[in-house]
Amino acid sequence: MAVPRTTELTEEEKQVALEPYEDPDGLFRCLVPKGWKAAKGLDKSTGILASWYNPDQPGAETLAIFSTRVEAKTTRDLGSAKVYYIGRVEFDGTTAGMFGSAIETRNVIARDGIKYFLRVTTTRYRYLAFKEIVERVDKVAASFQLL
Repeated sequence: MAVPRTTELTEEEKQVALEPYEDPDGLFRCLVPKGWKAAKGLDKSTGILASWYNPDQPGAETLAIFSTRVEAKTTRDLGSAKVYYIGRVEFDGTTAGMFGSAIETRNVIARDGIKYFLRVTTTRYRYLAFKEIVERVDKVAASFQLL
C-alpha cells in the first residue's frame, strides 16, 4: 500500500550521516545516525549494551544493542544459513502506543551461547513514506558486527 507524501523530510533528515561506533569493551561495532543521543547510565547486566534515540523523534526512532544467553553456539544454530540474519517486525498502534504502528529492523548474531541483536525502530509512516528512512534503517542494521 502506498503512503502519500504529505510531509517532507527536513534537509537535516535527508542529509543524516551515519558515524561509526565501537563498543568501549571491544565487543561490537555498528553505524549510528549522526546527532542521535546515547542513553546514559545503562547497566549491561540487564542485557542492554548500548542505546540511542533520535532527539527529533524521541521514543519513536531508537537504536539499541541487546544480549541474552541462549543454547545456540552460533547463528546457524538459531536456524539461519548465514552468520547473521536481518528481520523486520511491525507492531500495530496498540503495541506501539502513541506512535501508531512501528517498524523494527533487527540484526541477530549468536556466538558462544550468547545472542546479540541490534534493533533499530522507526514509525511505520516514516518508514513507508521516505526512502531515506528505509536506507538509513537498512544501513544501520547491516553494519552490526561482533569483534
